Amino acid sequence: MSKLYTIFKQVRNLRLGLEAEIAVGQELNQLILIGYHVYHDFSAENFNIDQVVVGPGGLFAIETKG
Repeated sequence: MSKLYTIFKQVRNLRLGLEAEIAVGQELNQLILIGYHVYHDFSAENFNIDQVVVGPGGLFAIETKG
């Protein structure tokens, strides 16, 4: 039973993380209207950044936790 609980907990955490990334992404997309560039799920060879925002004030890397 503990293995099932562990799997359930992992799935729940993944779902919460995904929901948080979507919510943050939707909010950040509003910045596009005022001239910012928003990139979601920016991937490189050895890492991933949830969101990258580029605007007049610079570049912002955002890691979302749910």
